[in-house]
Amino acid sequence: LRGLPQEWWFEPRGVGHAGRQARHEARPEWIFEPRGVGHAGRQARHEARPELVARAKPALEGHYSPVSAVPRPGAALRRWLAFQLDQLIFGGLWLLAGAWGGAIYLSVSRRPASLETLPVFVAVLVALGVLLHATYWTAFVGGCGQTPGKMLLSLQVVGRDGSAVGYGRAAWRWVAMGLAVLPLGLGFLGVMLTRDRRGLHDWLAGTRVVRSASE
Repeated sequence: LRGLPQEWWFEPRGVGHAGRQARHEARPEWIFEPRGVGHAGRQARHEARPELVARAKPALEGHYSPVSAVPRPGAALRRWLAFQLDQLIFGGLWLLAGAWGGAIYLSVSRRPASLETLPVFVAVLVALGVLLHATYWTAFVGGCGQTPGKMLLSLQVVGRDGSAVGYGRAAWRWVAMGLAVLPLGLGFLGVMLTRDRRGLHDWLAGTRVVRSASE
C-alpha cells in the first residue's frame, strides 16, 4: 500500500468510522500486518499509534472466523469402521427380533412348520429387518446426529450448513443410502475422492459427516 494514493487503499467491509479514521491518521502498515512482517512490523505497529489500532481491531475481528471453528470432515476409514460397528449392532438386534418372531410363530401356529410356510416366514423376517434398519438410522441420526458406531468414533451427521439433521432428512438419507448401494456401491466413492467426504446419500440429503465437537 505504500506509495499508492489514499483513495486506492482497501477498506474491509464493516470497519466503520474507527477504521477509516485510523486509516487516514495512521499508516496502513501499522494497522494491517501482512504475513511474514515479523517482529519489526509488530513493534512499529504498536509503537506508532496503539490507540488507533485498538479502536480498529474490534471492527476487523468480526469479519474473520478462526479455522478451528470449521469442523473437519470425517475420514473415509473412520466412517467405514463406524458403519461396520452399526451393522454389527443392527445384526444383533435383527437376530434377536427374528428369534422372538420365530418363537411366537411356532407357538400360535395350529400346524407344524413346513416348507410351505417357510417363504412367508422369511418374507416377514426380511420386512422386519428393513423396518428395524430404517428405524435404527432414522432415530439415531434424526435425534442426535450420531448412531452408536459414530458415537464411538467421534463422528456426527449434520446439515450442509452445520445445522441439526432432523427426522425427515434422516429418513431421506437412509433411502439415499440404498440408492448409493445399488450401482455396485459406486455412490460411496465420494466419501473417498471428494474433499468434503460426501457420498451420494449425503449430496441427495444435504448432509455431511464431520468430526464431533466432543473429540
